[in-house]
Amino acid sequence: MATIYNSVEVTSSPDNFEMISAWLSALDFESFHEDEKVLIGYYQKEAIELNEIENLMNSLKMLFELDYKIEEVENKNWNEEWEKNFTPILIDNQVLVRADFHEQQDCKFDIVINPKMAFGTAHHETTYMMIQRMLDLDLKDAKLLDYGCGTSVLAILAEKLGASKIVANDYDINSVENSIENIAKNGCKKISVLHGDLDTINEDKFDYILANINRKVLLSQARKIKDLLTLDGYLIMSGILKTDLNLILSSYSENFDLIEKNHKGEWLCLFFKV
Repeated sequence: MATIYNSVEVTSSPDNFEMISAWLSALDFESFHEDEKVLIGYYQKEAIELNEIENLMNSLKMLFELDYKIEEVENKNWNEEWEKNFTPILIDNQVLVRADFHEQQDCKFDIVINPKMAFGTAHHETTYMMIQRMLDLDLKDAKLLDYGCGTSVLAILAEKLGASKIVANDYDINSVENSIENIAKNGCKKISVLHGDLDTINEDKFDYILANINRKVLLSQARKIKDLLTLDGYLIMSGILKTDLNLILSSYSENFDLIEKNHKGEWLCLFFKV
């Protein structure tokens, strides 16, 4: 059965969009599109209760002048929609993330992503920071998990950076199917894709786990993430707001040491060692 998506269309000043999308992302929203004074966020209908969204939007109305409406997304050609709105992005003059209808550029790592509804085009601050952090790591021969892989852009980069075995997993079947397509487009051979949560992973321990998800998932899976890492393993996480830092540290400081934190806009990227 195909996944049903809803959209929340928010009309407000573009200056407010970053903060509004940040709060919506904390509720498992998967992707966003901005068009002048309109911000549209997409989420799986079964993933979020309607009253959760309404309560959040009514709270945001106390901070910003805005209007909103919630609608079920029509069954449309998402490839065509993304072609209209997806532009290439270059990270640190090294990683180009583009769709296959964009021209290739002269760069160290060229990654082709046709995202459909899956999250992870590197346009969002969280994915951008995850890629930046990965460029500073020595992933040669590493075993790596891309948890909540979305488009698998991070898993694909991990193979290009020398990781020897990579698992990409996501609970969303659309992300799994999209990951398989993107992995094939990039000629990757060392990535396996799993549908489900961490319980579906029956692998040996990982040297690195990448977790670009959301606060709710990160808080609930702290122990399982630790158990999947080697004794000297590393965790890189994003998808969290700067205001979430103390919550995250309260859950992770028992088993992890925070090495470094970075931020882009309202978002954080945290680098931990077991």
